[in-house]
Amino acid sequence: MEAFIFNDLLERVAKSDQAAFTTIYNAYCKRVKWVAFSVVGDLNYAEDVVSEVFLKLWDGQNKYVKNPNAWIYEITRNAALDLYRKHIKKGKNAVSLEALCESGATPAAEDSFSLTEFQSMIASFDKTDQEILTKKLAFSYTFPEIAAEVRLSVGAVFKRYQKCLEKLKNIFESR
Repeated sequence: MEAFIFNDLLERVAKSDQAAFTTIYNAYCKRVKWVAFSVVGDLNYAEDVVSEVFLKLWDGQNKYVKNPNAWIYEITRNAALDLYRKHIKKGKNAVSLEALCESGATPAAEDSFSLTEFQSMIASFDKTDQEILTKKLAFSYTFPEIAAEVRLSVGAVFKRYQKCLEKLKNIFESR
């Protein structure tokens, strides 16, 4: 969603416009849920995170957002990490917080393979590569936006992304 459209909707949400809220919710709900799930590893907790993220949005204390995808990603990730730290105890099925946090599944991934399979596919990738994949696939960041966040050149980000896609293709084909 374009920043100017998103910000217009945010202004309307601040005035309790349910239609504007519904538009944002429909555009981002699935992404928020998958990012939350990739952090907490539990669907019920992920749904709690979705509620918290959209409740924050509804509260209307939002300022101008330059990059809606990045903004939603950060709010979701932070809410999920908070929930994880407070409520989820490490058990026999627990995965490290860092691995969950950086893995990020995409909404499209659920059509081809499960989140768990996606996480295992990228688990061996460098943390920066995992972040590049998450931001590009789940949140449609541009390469310059990713480059600014991971502090690499645009060319380096593009090359790493291409190599990751090739690795994913090879992993997927070998299954």
